[in-house]
Amino acid sequence: MANNSSRITPLAALPARWYRTAIALVYGAEVVAALAFCWAVLGAPTGKRLAPMMADLVPRLRRFEELQVSEVTASALNVMSPATMDRRLASERAKLVLRGRSHTKPGSLLKDSIPIRTWPSGTTRARGSSRSTWSVTRAAARWESTATP
Repeated sequence: MANNSSRITPLAALPARWYRTAIALVYGAEVVAALAFCWAVLGAPTGKRLAPMMADLVPRLRRFEELQVSEVTASALNVMSPATMDRRLASERAKLVLRGRSHTKPGSLLKDSIPIRTWPSGTTRARGSSRSTWSVTRAAARWESTATP
């Protein structure tokens, strides 16, 4: 197999249009913080469910002074797309993920701490002996009545 490492073009040799330019952030930290607050108020919905509610939620929260943002920030919250909301809230959503060694597998410590009743406690009878209305004499009488001579 041929070595293709000589065919790889260094980035400096590529035309300028191949470079990725830095994109200026449209939504700053104030907008993201306000978005996270609105997201938490509504119970952490996805961006698709959050976006239609922003037109009603932002003015209402501003009216009751729960959300104190400028007019520019409020309008930015109203025009933000659902996909952008999901991208900007990814770090907040990651904080809600449970972390731990396991979630559903109980270990031996848990199994040992749960008492399992193998035989009813407080009984003095020996295992296997039980009181029953069916006696040996009834069983013998039944056997005799069904036996054919």
